[in-house]
Amino acid sequence: MGEKEESLGILATGLLHYLLTNALVSSQRKIEYGGIQIDIIIPNLKTLEIDPKKTLIICIPKTIDKNSIEKKLNQLQKIQPIKDNIWLVITKKLDFQNKTYVIKKKNGSFSKIIYDIAEFINVQGQSKFKILHI
Repeated sequence: MGEKEESLGILATGLLHYLLTNALVSSQRKIEYGGIQIDIIIPNLKTLEIDPKKTLIICIPKTIDKNSIEKKLNQLQKIQPIKDNIWLVITKKLDFQNKTYVIKKKNGSFSKIIYDIAEFINVQGQSKFKILHI
């Protein structure tokens, strides 16, 4: 595990959870389900069990090793069958089919994730952002 990737992964997880909390978006962070670690799930595990299409899982691996990330994504697909509802936050652009946000100094896409989450929530008919009107 690279120290940079681990540090940025921890920072991204904490920052994203903070933004979701301040926007009053229901989410759970760092939970385990079926033996699989989930970084962030929106809105919660109960919704995942009832209606996976209304549930978003955000995977923030603490590594840049493509094989490790693929293994993690395959595990997540066992509990979230809708591949489009598993998003990835990494420190370097890699070739994954999942929606991917890259954390980097210039031209990083991580800053767009909160807007995309708002769009996902609105499309799924869940409550809209209560503070951030997007």
